[in-house]
Amino acid sequence: PSERATVASGPIHHETQQPVASEAESSNPDVPSLQQTKRSGMTMSSKRTAAGRRSGFQFLGVSRVLSSKRPLEGEQHGLKSTLHSGPQGAHLIERNCNEEVLSIMRADTANSACADCSAPLGTDAWAAINHGIFLCIRCCGVHRSLGTHISQCRSVDLDDWTTDQVANMKGNRASNAILEAHLPRGYKTPSCLDPVAVCADFIQAKYVRKEFIKAPTTEHTLSSYNIFDRRVSVMLRCRGRMAHASIEEGVLVCDVPGWSGGSFFVALDPSHECGPSASSSSSLAGPQDRPIDSRFVQVLGLKREVLVKFELANFAEVVLWLKALRGSAALADRSTIKQGWLTLLASSGFKRLKKRWLVLHASGLYFFKRETSGNYLPEIGLSSGDWRDVIKKPSVQGIDWGHTKEDYWIHIKCQGHSKHFQIAAPEEGIRDAWLQELFNWVGWQCRPSSSGSASLGSPLPMPLEPSDTSTTTTTTTTSNANPVGSPFTSQTPKKSPTETE
Repeated sequence: PSERATVASGPIHHETQQPVASEAESSNPDVPSLQQTKRSGMTMSSKRTAAGRRSGFQFLGVSRVLSSKRPLEGEQHGLKSTLHSGPQGAHLIERNCNEEVLSIMRADTANSACADCSAPLGTDAWAAINHGIFLCIRCCGVHRSLGTHISQCRSVDLDDWTTDQVANMKGNRASNAILEAHLPRGYKTPSCLDPVAVCADFIQAKYVRKEFIKAPTTEHTLSSYNIFDRRVSVMLRCRGRMAHASIEEGVLVCDVPGWSGGSFFVALDPSHECGPSASSSSSLAGPQDRPIDSRFVQVLGLKREVLVKFELANFAEVVLWLKALRGSAALADRSTIKQGWLTLLASSGFKRLKKRWLVLHASGLYFFKRETSGNYLPEIGLSSGDWRDVIKKPSVQGIDWGHTKEDYWIHIKCQGHSKHFQIAAPEEGIRDAWLQELFNWVGWQCRPSSSGSASLGSPLPMPLEPSDTSTTTTTTTTSNANPVGSPFTSQTPKKSPTETE
């Protein structure tokens, strides 16, 4: 033991004398040289041969943590010091401020979770010094990628801290009160199970663009989270099928060509949970309790059952869909505007076909085979079940109405449909009530009359009452007295030749 030598970051200390290797041994490639031991932090020992002289050094191994009998520099002044092995050997790290950082972290419960994704933190947490926040290792990696001019990151227990850096740690609560002062309505901050792309999108908006510091010029509404006609791969019976998906006014509608079910919809509300989903060959729990980034997104119902699950092409689509689904679910309302039984007429002529239960919702006019329960849109509807069709608000181009001897009818002209929708009510009052709700739904300032026509794109106020009550339909012409920009065509009833004379 008296002849053992310890190689640290400084010169070799020995109790008796410094051993010297012979020329033959120094040229041996199997024996490390003294310079190699100094650089790599190895522990060497010397032994005497039978002849009584030193035979050189014998390699014992690499020592990760070394100790010294003499007091280290810093301990003489009462400072806490430790030895830590790095990639280049043992290094001395002064940790005189780490306890102060940990005390700041423990002082507020908001600091026990990541400031960006709310992941639980331990003593191995990280911090962004210039923002004064505590982060998890995953969000810290995103902050580092932004550059030191945006975030300056340090480890709470591995890096050394100065008094100025400790003084700048104001905590997560105070920092988020400024940087997240004006989150948009329905916007949900990412969780620790979200893909890194979702966290990176939020971090860039929060720290680089600073979108949430000032109040937005326009308030976010339910329509702000609409998505129109995006291609996704819907998982049906453990198989992916390409579909056209849209989110309008809080309702997800998927049209699956070639599937026997045809299409389906999911009416979102705050009770639904929208988030990433594991694929069939992976799970959300990854190594070291870190989530595996997945391009699968799912919607869970009130009973935690999977309502819909689909795969997206890239992580940019994952960010877009998760923001839209979560915002729509937070602001959506399944309450209906009006519902009731009406008769579906043939597209050509006025031949009666079948009765349908119509439900007018903010997202569209839905046709059902059977009556739905309550004044709410069903949570999910399948075209192979009771749900038959839907008319979306953007597709409505015009509405005609009139009456025959038997029915009071409404003709809805739609864009993108091979046929128009004609429905009939048994009484004029029922038809007028539906007409008024339809006008309010599409945003047209119009008043029901015995017959008339309203279309999108032409200035038209409200159709006038026809002078001849025996007329079944009335065609109207534009009036110059109407304000420009009104989405209607103002028309007056045609007069008979006798009245014209």
